[in-house]
Amino acid sequence: MKTLIKALDIAAFFVFAILFAVCVLAVMGVSALLGKRRFKPGMPVNRFSFAICDLISNKYDGMFEDLFLDDYINEDHYIYFDYANGHDRFEILNERVFFHSLAAHPDNAIYKAGFCRVSMLLVELKALGIAFGTIWRSNITFVKSHDPHLLGLNALIMARLFRLPYVLHLNSDFDMKYKGLGKTSSPIFFSRGLERFFERIIMRAANLIMADRNLYRNSPYFPFSCTGKYRAFGVRVAERHYAAVSSRKDRRKELGIEGKKALFYVGRLHPVKYPEDAIRAMALVKKAVSNAVLVMAGDGPMKEELKTTANFMGLGDSVLFLGSRNNDELTDLFYTADVLLAPHGGVTLLEAALASTPIVAYDFDWHPEFIENGKMGYIVPFRDIDELARKAIAILTNESLRNDMRAYCRRYAESRYPRRYSIENEKKIYDELIGIL
Repeated sequence: MKTLIKALDIAAFFVFAILFAVCVLAVMGVSALLGKRRFKPGMPVNRFSFAICDLISNKYDGMFEDLFLDDYINEDHYIYFDYANGHDRFEILNERVFFHSLAAHPDNAIYKAGFCRVSMLLVELKALGIAFGTIWRSNITFVKSHDPHLLGLNALIMARLFRLPYVLHLNSDFDMKYKGLGKTSSPIFFSRGLERFFERIIMRAANLIMADRNLYRNSPYFPFSCTGKYRAFGVRVAERHYAAVSSRKDRRKELGIEGKKALFYVGRLHPVKYPEDAIRAMALVKKAVSNAVLVMAGDGPMKEELKTTANFMGLGDSVLFLGSRNNDELTDLFYTADVLLAPHGGVTLLEAALASTPIVAYDFDWHPEFIENGKMGYIVPFRDIDELARKAIAILTNESLRNDMRAYCRRYAESRYPRRYSIENEKKIYDELIGIL
């Protein structure tokens, strides 16, 4: 019976998907004949985004300032595919931020019966229906997506239907991600080759491509023909992290680690972030620095597995799992740390540098773009846990070196990554996007 349902599910999916594609292409063709919509100066800028982040569950300090860009954006509309909840959610976050969270695996009879692909297609149709109604009613200025896969396809469809500009906001090097996880970023693709082919189509169709860093433009997966429309606006973190170091608090006492050397890991406890490498490095550090502890801030599906690994390696109380922490707590935790271990650090590198915390990171992602090796910490070969530990030990056991790195980290972060620079650059990208039409 299950085999029959699976076969029917696949067949129905392809039939409806083909009909859907034909209808969309026909409407997009008619829309293209009408020409591109012109933006009139003085009109409010309203953005519509297909998002990768759940803003309902992941609000942060200064979020609305980031979203509105000093009121450059008048209204912000989002659609998010939620793989963690079985029910749709909608929330008006700030009178001007409208967030639709759609259950990717809905708790309904169709999905439960085993028609997973048909259910996915129905969710997709619902998303496009909501997007169509929103853009129709809200006088949207431009459409944005946060990846070049299903979100990118949806954004491109809406942009073409309504003759609007489309900007792609890149958040990952997908070749690098595939190398680390061994699977495609989007579940709709069967191979990395097919996924890469699709990415190139979406990138070439976008009016502009933006990112907070230069990394993705230099990746082999990025089409050379698109480099001219790539814009890096600069990494931006919450305003709280720019507060003076003197305003922060050393939290060793309340964490129960007074007199200890503190290594810090912050991020999702997910395979893509390699948190297990921090624990394995900690086991080596402990042999050379007996009073070292590893503080881990973050949550995710690997939490219990990581606890088991720590216990198996005999680390016991030497690894503290703090769970998710807000920006106010994190600013103090970064300051408390003697070293940040960053297997895949993302923007936490900037947050650590602003707290004057030396960093030991893999030669991976944007780490070499940010870290001045030997001055702010060290870059070590990817997945070389022994070297990760050795460089952490070098910083922990040399107070003079650690103090020099602390001072340099803060100066570098303030001078090279000011928050205002990032905000103004993002506004310029949208000005260009609107202006090119």
